[in-house]
Amino acid sequence: MAKKMNKYKYTEKCNEISGFGGSYEEGCCKMVIAGLEWFDAHPDADPKFHVFKNLFGLVVENNKDAEALTKHMNTAINGEATGAMMQACMDHVMFAKHHGWDKYIEMMEKRENDIKT
Repeated sequence: MAKKMNKYKYTEKCNEISGFGGSYEEGCCKMVIAGLEWFDAHPDADPKFHVFKNLFGLVVENNKDAEALTKHMNTAINGEATGAMMQACMDHVMFAKHHGWDKYIEMMEKRENDIKT
């Protein structure tokens, strides 16, 4: 059986999701890819979440789709996601879902000097 090719690939130019590098960053990338693959498999899903102002790392799932998505993302790294990982990665998943993978990668490749304020 041929191995399935993943259509979601980070480039060497991409900035980090976490800023922590190493296996932590690798886990974040796996979670984002898993989240997008989950959406590919569930195109009609509508996960609902909420977070808290001034409190990073606590993502509350408001429906079954949200629960299924976070479970799938966490499974991608053997259930070892921290709350901060989940919130950061979920933000990235939702951006990529709404704007497309190519736009997401374009944004991830931007350097500080490229961003106009």
